[in-house]
Amino acid sequence: MLQAMRFTVEQINNGTRQQRLLPGVKLGYQLYDSCSISATMLATLDLLEYNSLTKREGDKDPNYNTSQGVLAVIGPDSSSKTFMPAFLLGSYLIPQISYQSSNEMLSNKLLYPSFYRTIPNDKNQVAAMIQILVRFNWTWIALLASDNAYGRDGIQSLYKQASDYGICVAYQGVIPNLGPDTVQTMRNIVQNILKTKVNTIVVFSSKTELSKLMPYVLEQNVTDKVWIGSDDWATSSLISGIPGIQAIGTVIGVSNKFAIIPGFVEFERKILFWLKQVNFTLDNTSVYFDMNGDPPTGYDLTCWAWRGKSWSLRDIGTFNPDPITLTIDADKIEWHNADYSKQIPLSICSPPCPRGHKKLLTGQHTCCFHCQACPADTFLNISDPTVCQVCLPEEWSPEESEQCLSRTILLLDWDNPLSIALLFFLASCVLMTSSSAIILLLNLSTPVAKSAGGRTCLLMLAALTAAAMSSLCHFGRPSPLACILKQPLFIFSFTVCLACITVRSLQVVCIFKFASKLPPAYDKWTKNHGPELTIFIVSVTVLLMSVIRVAINPPKPSQDLDFYFDSIVLECSNTLSPGAGLELAYVALLSVLCFSFSYMGKDLPANYNEAKCITFSPHGVHDLLDDLLHYLLHQQRPLHHGCICVCNTL
Repeated sequence: MLQAMRFTVEQINNGTRQQRLLPGVKLGYQLYDSCSISATMLATLDLLEYNSLTKREGDKDPNYNTSQGVLAVIGPDSSSKTFMPAFLLGSYLIPQISYQSSNEMLSNKLLYPSFYRTIPNDKNQVAAMIQILVRFNWTWIALLASDNAYGRDGIQSLYKQASDYGICVAYQGVIPNLGPDTVQTMRNIVQNILKTKVNTIVVFSSKTELSKLMPYVLEQNVTDKVWIGSDDWATSSLISGIPGIQAIGTVIGVSNKFAIIPGFVEFERKILFWLKQVNFTLDNTSVYFDMNGDPPTGYDLTCWAWRGKSWSLRDIGTFNPDPITLTIDADKIEWHNADYSKQIPLSICSPPCPRGHKKLLTGQHTCCFHCQACPADTFLNISDPTVCQVCLPEEWSPEESEQCLSRTILLLDWDNPLSIALLFFLASCVLMTSSSAIILLLNLSTPVAKSAGGRTCLLMLAALTAAAMSSLCHFGRPSPLACILKQPLFIFSFTVCLACITVRSLQVVCIFKFASKLPPAYDKWTKNHGPELTIFIVSVTVLLMSVIRVAINPPKPSQDLDFYFDSIVLECSNTLSPGAGLELAYVALLSVLCFSFSYMGKDLPANYNEAKCITFSPHGVHDLLDDLLHYLLHQQRPLHHGCICVCNTL
């Protein structure tokens, strides 16, 4: 550095007019030893005293050349030696330019207003190291730092940012100054690295401190590791020259950018005002200072390369801090395991979980975990890999899922093949009942029509037609009107039909078995429109029951999400409510009475054996209701609408 300084001053003072950097200006310099913090303090105080004497002489003698005073300071070569000189010089706004002080605190312009440097601060170096770890997915690491401001601040900054990128620090240690009482501490640091089983070690240390630790690393056979080095030691021959150092593994370092310019070493302008205005391009690289006095330069990424016992550095990429950009060519890295594998070394605590498996943390580090499959109806969101989130009610998922699937909607659609078959069957039945009603209506005054029941038979056919038509409410998406009419329309129509059959059966039985025993009662019942009133009262009763039930708890379109795990059944609510059960019980009781009266007439004369035919109808109703109830309770839901349609039509 001393020789570079002398060469630069010579070029400024003695260069030709065409090649002079500062025409008409000649520079002088004074050299101080900065071998320690105390030495840099004494040098700084000496400079300030010299400036003070120069100023006093200038005040006494106006002709005194005040340009003899110190205009700027270059150095020192470490952050720990720079803090106090930078603070003192900043009080007098004397520019100070350091070529090797990278501590982030020196960017504080309140404390160090006139400090500048030609290398990035350690904040960018930490960012570069983080990006290298992320690039190769090294999430289980150890941190080592030298026992000075450079190492401690660097490792502290890296530790704070590591968790933001999913990186776990298994161990961090500080390399002490070597002495008789710190030998065991050195060995303990190495042993702790071995215990954590990390494969990647980030070392933020000065070359001097690290050179004291490396012999103990080799002593305990710490080999085949990946070492991420800070700029102070990554390119240092002091480290690479340690015997046997190539056994430690792969070394990837962060180094300051540099350019070789024949005959010229970069020289900073010395006046503080003009330093703030610096902005030029050198070898396609922009040179300027930001508001904190930091340059925009990034880092070259280097890797140790060995040829036998010969050590060299190889550029493998670059890092730029603004914006953060990492460019690295992994093929140029000579991995320590290259003899038997060319894969990037792993440095993880636990392997990644398979798809659809959540992480169960096993300790304080997020990198150590067990994997557990997400159960059905849950999924693993990438934003939170430790929790299996529940799917929405309208969605489902199998086990080990990373997303939910939409449920299939099940309903008896109009264009469904089953629906078409049922509609065809319904149309046939309605056609038969309508044809029978028309024939009966045209011959209503004939003796045959009167003996069949006349108007009562017409009412029964109309009720049967209405009951069959109620099946239309089961097709398509349920609507509020369809849900309200579905059960009441069928129950009322079917009750009217059963009431007509029951009264007809009762009349036949009374004529042949009870009329002689109770002639006045039967005559009075028939002459006072007893059959018609009975049908009316029975029908109105069930109608009132249906109206009250619908008014109190009206059925509404609903979705059944529980019957199928992957489907949604569209249906009407409250179809099996207590009110609906009461209506069915009423119809069942009426059918029992109808069956009983019909069965009582089984031994009547042949000309009046219609009771035998009537017996089949309520008996069939019982069988259908029993089968329907069994089907609803034990079989699949989507087809029960079709079953109900068949029952309604029959």
